[in-house]
Amino acid sequence: MTDSLADWVALVDAVYPEADAESWDATGLQVGDPQQPVSAALTCLDVTPATLDEAAAGGVDLVIAHHPLLFRPLARLTPDTAAGRLALRAAHGGVAVLAAHSNLDVAAGGTTEPIVTALGLRDVRPLVPAAGGEAGCKLSVFVPPAETAAVLAAMAAAGAGEIGQYRECSFRVRGTGTFRPMAGAAPAVGERGRRNEVVEDRLEIVVPAAGLAPVIAALLRAHPYE
Repeated sequence: MTDSLADWVALVDAVYPEADAESWDATGLQVGDPQQPVSAALTCLDVTPATLDEAAAGGVDLVIAHHPLLFRPLARLTPDTAAGRLALRAAHGGVAVLAAHSNLDVAAGGTTEPIVTALGLRDVRPLVPAAGGEAGCKLSVFVPPAETAAVLAAMAAAGAGEIGQYRECSFRVRGTGTFRPMAGAAPAVGERGRRNEVVEDRLEIVVPAAGLAPVIAALLRAHPYE
């Protein structure tokens, strides 16, 4: 099954939200049609001619760059500028460009954390604390009841469900979920081509905003659905 570019944009935004980027930054989808299929992706620091050469040679149709290719608003898109030439070449070659810049910098496990770890630094604090301090999120997910305990344990181990001196804090309610898998889907339960009704738990858990990425990664590993 081939994912769409929109699927990739949503995945990157779930782990490194564009809302966390600085106001001056240019992040997210910069070149490409959200409906185009994506079969392979590569990551890079900067989009360069060599990057696009590698993409073409490897059959890659999505480049995820740290530094935005298009940083300032463009009055025109022509080959008269380096950014214009690269953007046009990417578009003509069917290669999408997605940027994760300051939203990646501020993420837990982002660009600075490996450096801090390698240097052995301790008692590390942000140079500029995020607005609102220790902001938190409520993560909701629908899980087959037999898998609820495993999914909860995985998210809790990744840092979710902490309220004061309490751990593994969550809430669940049972209900009926409906879905119709279409051609190309590989549902863990149910049948393709028909509307299925299954018993599911709605599992809710609190997550520190700065720790959202590892919790989502743990959720995706533990959850049985595709």
